Amino acid sequence: MIELIIGVFIIVMVTFGGGVVFIPMFEKLLVEDLFIVSSQEFTKAVAVANSLPGSIGAKLSAYVGFYKFGWQGLIIFTLVFVVPGIVMILIAYNFMEKLKTSYIMKKITLFIKPVVIGIFLTIIIKFLKISVSNINIVNTVIIFSISLFLLEKRVQPIYVMIFSLAYGMIFL
Repeated sequence: MIELIIGVFIIVMVTFGGGVVFIPMFEKLLVEDLFIVSSQEFTKAVAVANSLPGSIGAKLSAYVGFYKFGWQGLIIFTLVFVVPGIVMILIAYNFMEKLKTSYIMKKITLFIKPVVIGIFLTIIIKFLKISVSNINIVNTVIIFSISLFLLEKRVQPIYVMIFSLAYGMIFL
């Protein structure tokens, strides 16, 4: 458990950007380094986590904690992910005005945007490769057709998402 806690803590401490930045780092830790889940299991976990509200990193951390150690792991790994961010926000808040006008910070943020775009593209390509190899064309056509029909009938998008999630949980 300690090795996994340290791995998650390092991810939290060295990651800058949105939640999607966490996905490849969690994948390397869970799939390649510690062999906790397979690549397909990880992809399914990301899909489920993305269907829920909140930070993807916190949800993946909670998932791995629960998957390996039950409810106690869920609580511990959620705290390992969330508490450092809260502490860093409180510290950064004290220096916010200085950082906002800093020339160096303005230049750093210019270089971060292309890196984040590269990370997004990497994740999209990796997920497409896995998804295309496992695609069931009949189920895809059914979900797409019914979703399109429901949206044309002005059904609230949240109900379409719930339908698609339920269909996937039952038939896929």
